[in-house]
Amino acid sequence: MNYWYILIIVVILFIIPPIIFYVYYYLVPHASLGYQCRPGLTMYPHYGCMSCDPSTTACHTCVPGNTADCSANGTCIDVSGGKNTAGSCRCNYPFIGKNCEKVCDSTVSCLNGGTCQNGLCVCPSGYAGLLCQTKL
Repeated sequence: MNYWYILIIVVILFIIPPIIFYVYYYLVPHASLGYQCRPGLTMYPHYGCMSCDPSTTACHTCVPGNTADCSANGTCIDVSGGKNTAGSCRCNYPFIGKNCEKVCDSTVSCLNGGTCQNGLCVCPSGYAGLLCQTKL
């Protein structure tokens, strides 16, 4: 009889938590939990906010672990299922693009009257910063 109690405790402590983690992390899209990506990025389950779909070869622009491939503005994450044969850039804020090479485009505007030229913000007089967010 005492063995059943031990078995129930083992199941509760060691079997159920990994199942809950698996369901939460792999089966439930992160966007459904209320998390939203900043403009210019899209939520892809298992990868987070990315500039392009990591399941497509057009998005495989870097070698996993090599930050230089992401213009030193992001991290190349493995999208080949652990084989380290294909990677996609996950950009640091405020960078976007397949290789984290820009801060603005048709979906992300510069602030305070700045203009986007070749993926970079050109700030008006009196403002500075990657997005023209800082008043001088």
